[in-house]
Amino acid sequence: MGYMTFEQQQAKHLQFLQEAGFEVASLIIDSSEFIRSRTTGEVGRGEYAYKTVTRMLNNGMVGLMTWRRSEKGEVATYKTYGWPGNPTGKEKYSSDIPSQIMYQQIPCDNTPLDSDLDKIRTFWNLSSPCGISDYLRRKGVGSYRIRFRENQYGRVAIVPIVDIHGQLYGYQMLNSDGSKFFAKGTRLNGAFHALNNLTDDSPIGIAESYVTAATCLELTHMPMITAFTSNNLEHVAMALQERYPKNPLVIFADNDTHLSQNKGLISALNALDRAKSGGLILTPKFRYDLSGPGYSDWNDLVRVSGRLCAIEQVVEGLCQTKDRKIKRFYTSVGELLDF
Repeated sequence: MGYMTFEQQQAKHLQFLQEAGFEVASLIIDSSEFIRSRTTGEVGRGEYAYKTVTRMLNNGMVGLMTWRRSEKGEVATYKTYGWPGNPTGKEKYSSDIPSQIMYQQIPCDNTPLDSDLDKIRTFWNLSSPCGISDYLRRKGVGSYRIRFRENQYGRVAIVPIVDIHGQLYGYQMLNSDGSKFFAKGTRLNGAFHALNNLTDDSPIGIAESYVTAATCLELTHMPMITAFTSNNLEHVAMALQERYPKNPLVIFADNDTHLSQNKGLISALNALDRAKSGGLILTPKFRYDLSGPGYSDWNDLVRVSGRLCAIEQVVEGLCQTKDRKIKRFYTSVGELLDF
């Protein structure tokens, strides 16, 4: 069996069903249950059923597997595989590959399985370094060392998650509707994404989300990373201290005043407590009449009060610190921003 594009595979699997009498016009892929089907002339739901799932092979190929079940309970299977681009050219990127990995809201903190890491790294390698994210476009921020895909979730951004040594241990997918998912097997404990280069003896900015980190990078031009969750801020601070012991941390914390406990600020305080080289916490300040989940981070502040207001608050916070390294960095940022 030769290599096929994903479209050719779908056509072959549809033919596999139709040859057995299934009345199927289009293929439903990755359903959690078997799909009921009628035979020609049959009424009602039908006694035939099939299930088609995608498979990511370790060598980067994309495959399909279909089970078909007749009215007598007889089961037959059909498998295909191929490169995502043209069948002979091993194209590296494709926007037509469905998501091959199951996603979860809460990332794993334990050591991921080798099989999960293989899928994560293959998925990342097959994602395009060029593209558009609907979500990031709405948020008004740029793309910094991320990749893109077009799939059933729309035009999505793929944010890599690496450890302090730069090893890929997962990714977060930012969907068009604003939902965020981590790949199955992601290890987040102490891992992060650096939006630009980190240098020795210079402040390092940390934010919870990619959008907040990108916003603060564009406001300050400071080296920025995202920790992805408030619970991971402390672990990231510890990892950074080991690798960059002379770098003070500037934590651009969420100001979660709408919660019974200000989780963003509390997590930032715990993280800064781990920073032996010192640092600073900056939280956005909103007008007294603005509260709720849409008014907590620095991107929210830019959205409701404008870029100039956000810059003024950042510069005010930076200039009040006693840390000489941050003050030195503030001076260069102030000149860059014409302050």
